Amino acid sequence: MDRSFTRSVQVLGLAGVVLIPIAHLDGVGRFVLLPQVLVLQVLGLVGVGIWIFQGKAAWKPSPLVFPALVFLLADVLSVFQSVNPVASLLPVATHIAGFLFFLLLLNGLDRAGFETVVRAACAVAVAISAFGLMQSVGIGTQWVPSGGLPSSTLGHRNLAAAYLVGFLPLTLWVWMTKKTLFAIGLWGVGVGLEGAFLLATRSRGAWVGLGCAFLIFLCLYRRFYVHWTSSHGITLIAACVLGLGISIVPAE
Repeated sequence: MDRSFTRSVQVLGLAGVVLIPIAHLDGVGRFVLLPQVLVLQVLGLVGVGIWIFQGKAAWKPSPLVFPALVFLLADVLSVFQSVNPVASLLPVATHIAGFLFFLLLLNGLDRAGFETVVRAACAVAVAISAFGLMQSVGIGTQWVPSGGLPSSTLGHRNLAAAYLVGFLPLTLWVWMTKKTLFAIGLWGVGVGLEGAFLLATRSRGAWVGLGCAFLIFLCLYRRFYVHWTSSHGITLIAACVLGLGISIVPAE
């Protein structure tokens, strides 16, 4: 694989995981993420250009592509059954841009680049969770437009919960790969903050998605075994205590 192409995709991936969750515009408080969607679509189109011209449309066979295509096809067909077909085009356009971004990362990253992007995305998720917990106690509630607090930078608490469903298992995986006590403790705090924010969103449907995400995580854990140490066990208990302790603080 061309190293310049891999580096370009890694930079674009890092830009995506950092910019998409935090993009917002003053005065946009609807239950849609228009600024985030715009950033995703721009990055998706730029990524397609990089993939075609710099990466020569290199293709990696993957079993992940087919279920993603099935979901996208069902999403497009749902437009014809929608009460408001025009409004339903927004999520379809969002999912198409997300699918293009997914293909770019799939075909343009090696293992090291993938792990770098995942660690950066999880670090951003921890920061977003910390801000969301601040909102839950009444701090910074007017800093970012929101249709339902606590939502951090994600527009609504249900959307924040959906975001955490995806990143909590990934953050747990990053934590499990750490070897030093400092890194294990630091990422353990991150796991606790994300868990506490998920509880603070009070999104019941998120727990179904989180359960499915953890089932996938366990399957991958069995496939790519990561050595478990006593430090991991102690830190996991501390993270659970931290998450539950923060979550019981009365919300404002």
